[in-house]
Amino acid sequence: MISGSQVSKSVFSSAVRVHSFCNINEAVLLPQVTVRPSCRLQRVVIDRGCTIPEGLVIGEDPEEDAARFFRTDSGVVLVTRDALQRLQK
Repeated sequence: MISGSQVSKSVFSSAVRVHSFCNINEAVLLPQVTVRPSCRLQRVVIDRGCTIPEGLVIGEDPEEDAARFFRTDSGVVLVTRDALQRLQK
C-alpha cells in the first residue's frame, strides 16, 4: 500500500506499506517493510520486517550512510533491523 508518496525505479515485495510524503527511488523493499511519513530513500535495500522511522533520509549522504548502515562501493545501502535499532539508542 502506497499512500501519497512518490516511488520510482523500485521493487516492493508483499505486505509493504509506505506512508505519506515519502520519496523512494531505486529501492528494493523486502516483505513486511513499513516506511513512516516523510522519508527519503535512494539506492537502498530494506530487509524483511523493518520499520523506517519518520523523516529518515538514506542515500543522500555517503559518509552518514556508511556510519549507520552497510554501504557498498557502488553506493547501495543495506538497511537491517539491527542497524535501525542502533539508530534509536
